Amino acid sequence: MCRMAADLQLILFLQALVTAALAAGTEVGRGAARIVETLGVASSLADRTGGSAPGLVFRVWRVAHFPGILRVGSGAPEQGEAGFRAYDQALEHLLETR
Repeated sequence: MCRMAADLQLILFLQALVTAALAAGTEVGRGAARIVETLGVASSLADRTGGSAPGLVFRVWRVAHFPGILRVGSGAPEQGEAGFRAYDQALEHLLETR
């Protein structure tokens, strides 16, 4: 149960990191690299066995949060949707090469 709670917190943390990077206007490549680094540290603190690896957290975020942002009627501005799409692609690229 505690591991699932940690996973949920990591997913929400990833959502917050991407949102903060977008709000700060951070360049996507630089922001995504910093997010992966930060998520790696948080993941290792939450689970030293690798069960909460950044790639796994990203995949769950992608199916649990990302579609809601892109959903018609979500209230997300078009620019915000484009930013989330850009971060999704950049994070996928960085996490696939790890």
